[in-house]
Amino acid sequence: MTIPVGNKAIAMSRYKLENTLVSYDSQTTADGVGRTTLIDTSLIGQNDFITDQVAVLILGGANNQERRNASAFDPATGTITWVTAMTAQVTAGTPYRLIAITTL
Repeated sequence: MTIPVGNKAIAMSRYKLENTLVSYDSQTTADGVGRTTLIDTSLIGQNDFITDQVAVLILGGANNQERRNASAFDPATGTITWVTAMTAQVTAGTPYRLIAITTL
């Protein structure tokens, strides 16, 4: 299969794919540690698609609308860590969104 680009056609395997916004909504299942983590057991066992790749947006609670870039993920516990502390601890039951731009 070829894709027309300008006056020529190029093979699809060589065509640069566009960046895509990807998001994952969930809810914390336990209180985070301090103000730099959240815990969600639904993430246990997941591949590390999080570290240095996604932003964490808090969608409720004391940190509503705060955003941090994830700096680490522990797939054994479902813990996401960021460097700069939020204004309050992220507690159990807090809705959040993971946001990433990825090339598909």
